[in-house]
Amino acid sequence: LIDIAPIDADTDPVRQARVLSAELRKFDLALARKPRWIVLNKIDLIDPADRERRASELRRRLRTKAPTFLVSAATGEGCRELMRAVGRYLAEHRDKVHS
Repeated sequence: LIDIAPIDADTDPVRQARVLSAELRKFDLALARKPRWIVLNKIDLIDPADRERRASELRRRLRTKAPTFLVSAATGEGCRELMRAVGRYLAEHRDKVHS
């Protein structure tokens, strides 16, 4: 979960994602190797016409094709789509989730 519109203008969401990734590897390498998704929060603070461009730029800079979701915890926008995707993923990977 990364804020796509950080409060501090000097904060780089890509750098935040890399720091989180490094911390995860230090904590548990097996966990770090599991599939991950990118959830970009605070989209309510970005012009709707600019959201996808910013998300694409972030994915490009992270060199990832991970599933990406744009959400707003404040307004709930995008949260239902994320919940549905999580439900589908869990249903499709039920055997792996329970092992």
